[in-house]
Amino acid sequence: MPLVRTHGFTWLAWTGMLLGTGCTIEVSPDGGGSSNTTPPTVITVRIVNATGKALDPQIYVGPASAGAAALFTDANKKRDFGFGGLGYVETDAEASFTLACGQHVLIGTQGGAFGDNLNTPLGQGQSFIFEEDVNIRCTYVLTFTFSSNGGQLVTEYSVAPWEP
Repeated sequence: MPLVRTHGFTWLAWTGMLLGTGCTIEVSPDGGGSSNTTPPTVITVRIVNATGKALDPQIYVGPASAGAAALFTDANKKRDFGFGGLGYVETDAEASFTLACGQHVLIGTQGGAFGDNLNTPLGQGQSFIFEEDVNIRCTYVLTFTFSSNGGQLVTEYSVAPWEP
């Protein structure tokens, strides 16, 4: 117990000295950084590969002003996530990325492709497009789940508010 008293006295002395010199001490609930109860100011896109094979989720992000017809172009393909930062998701794995809010973007999948060799995929899934501030909002999580039914790729999605 004497050790606690010594440190308590030292802490008290330092606190008094710092406060006396005009120093401000800020204590955050998690010891620094952002609190895990504060929603992020981003849209999170999560990709779940439940196909049992390699997956190219074919995720695209582009300006809503260009329209849905212009979304699925090479310039809009999202590649900076997943395996090696190439936009692929390994067998039975997950990947995610975030988008800053307020950009008014379209987020979509062209359906995805899966197989042992993505150059000759087993199947293609269904295409979905979401628009920021229309059917997905800031702080929300958009999850694309890809599974297989034989040689058919099944693409499902969910949109939900962020939860701590």
